[in-house]
Amino acid sequence: METKIALRLLAIGLFAGTLDIADAFIFKVLRGITPVMVLQYIASGLEAAQFQYLKGRRQSQARARPRKARSTLDSRMPSSTVLPDYRPILAVPASRLAVKGERIPSFLTHYYEAERGPFKNVCDLSDEELEHLIASEEDAETAFNRFALGKDFFKIRRAADDLLIEKYREKFGVMPAGRPFYAVLGEFDRTLSMYRDGRSVRLDMSQFSREQVTFMYPDHFVLVWSKGLYPPLPALFGSSTYSYELVHDCLFTYDELPAAFLTYSLENRIARAREGDLWVSSYIEAQVWDSDIRI
Repeated sequence: METKIALRLLAIGLFAGTLDIADAFIFKVLRGITPVMVLQYIASGLEAAQFQYLKGRRQSQARARPRKARSTLDSRMPSSTVLPDYRPILAVPASRLAVKGERIPSFLTHYYEAERGPFKNVCDLSDEELEHLIASEEDAETAFNRFALGKDFFKIRRAADDLLIEKYREKFGVMPAGRPFYAVLGEFDRTLSMYRDGRSVRLDMSQFSREQVTFMYPDHFVLVWSKGLYPPLPALFGSSTYSYELVHDCLFTYDELPAAFLTYSLENRIARAREGDLWVSSYIEAQVWDSDIRI
């Protein structure tokens, strides 16, 4: 008798599960998402659960390990530099995160002005230092000269940074040690043209713990526009206009990216932006909260 009941319950569960996954397939296919992508989304959730289970132990081990001192990086390092791994503690291997069968990039690229060096945040400058920097850079012949927009641009930038820090606190329950420096997921080498003498550093994701790198699409600047604090800058959008979307309020961790790609069609958005020759929306911004890597 008990065996029959167990078999009936199993059959009911299988039937309900089949209907549930069929509903998901049908709903997503109508939105241009394939069944394989749906299954990858489900798999990413399982890996995220594994990550949460192992995170505490991995971080405890990482904190217990002595940190090797790293020498100061030369600001005149080669234009494309790869830093060595120094903290491999990700519970979910980067190579296993994929969307549509394609791996999500397992590295970041940080771009910077050679004269000033990498791993800086302009919002850390004093007002006097910022005024001096604007005066020295406002006439630079670069593809997009943010310094030519004047001090008001950096007021918006600081406001965006402050909102990002609050997002971080909401997500992780703690305040970060300081402001992050910025990179892009994978690479977007057009960014080099923003600098007089642009350089890049590639950072492998295996170097970081979950809380040390977050992501936003298109970047954290949209926080000030989504909150209505400042009007969008025409210089960033060209002939397009800013339109609020839910993704603009999302702060992702690396293990959450597969679900984000599927939910918000990020791959298609980036492709359309690049086809339209846009700066905004052509990349996913990475915020690196690791103060030890700075110089």
